[in-house]
Amino acid sequence: MKSNPYFGMIIALTIGAFNGVLLKLLELEPEVITFFRLAVPAFVLFFFIKFYKKKKILRGNFKLMLVASAFNASRMFLYFLAFSYTSVANGIIMLYTWPIFSSIFGVIFIKEKAKLKEWLLISLAFFGVIVIMSNQELSFSNTDLVGMLIMIASAALFAVTVVIFKKKLDEYSPTETIFYQSILGAVIFFPFIFFSNEGLTLGKSLLAIGHYGFLVGILGFVLLFRALKKLKVIQYSLIGYWEVIAGVLFGIVLLGDDITLNMVFGGLMIISAGWGLVIYKQNN
Repeated sequence: MKSNPYFGMIIALTIGAFNGVLLKLLELEPEVITFFRLAVPAFVLFFFIKFYKKKKILRGNFKLMLVASAFNASRMFLYFLAFSYTSVANGIIMLYTWPIFSSIFGVIFIKEKAKLKEWLLISLAFFGVIVIMSNQELSFSNTDLVGMLIMIASAALFAVTVVIFKKKLDEYSPTETIFYQSILGAVIFFPFIFFSNEGLTLGKSLLAIGHYGFLVGILGFVLLFRALKKLKVIQYSLIGYWEVIAGVLFGIVLLGDDITLNMVFGGLMIISAGWGLVIYKQNN
């Protein structure tokens, strides 16, 4: 039976949108969650590639892939750290500034040409960020502001990894790409599970392994890659913003997150700019 790519993608994005909620419910340190998120895919896919596919693990330009893996480990840690400071709604909106950074880095690193309309859309997105932050006290004691800034840094690093992995898509399979995304972070954050101050119980560990490792790290990416093969890039990119809607709804319903007018208007600017960039690039 053929799978519906739209349905599969919605499932994957909804699973990912639950990340911030579960982090707050588990009350575990971001570095511990980061380990579970990266270690499970790295461990499972190592055996899959090595013994099932019978491929060499370190092949091709693996040094560049490991550099991208280091960026990915950093951005995953910042992603979970941001949710420990700010609301799920704030965090998920700021995460989706990454297509804007991707456009900027594409111009800088792979010499993509950007026209005036693209720069106007990028400016609209950054203005949206300013609108969201405009009612925040400019102080590092303001945890919401700190969390949003951390998530923007995570989004920028994610954009860097997108540019690097985009250049290597023809050289590595999806499973190899996911393995490289995960392996370095799994090694770096492994020691932190022995120093958890929040009570790393068996139940919390199993929840973290099940959701972050298997559902997000493996199932989610498999569904997204399958959707990417069947859908046009513009369809894939526009549907991707469902994660923002789902994340905001999870935050409101399950955690009681407050939604302000600044967040609504700023979020619409960011999403509109992202959609505009996708549509513009598809048609040019």
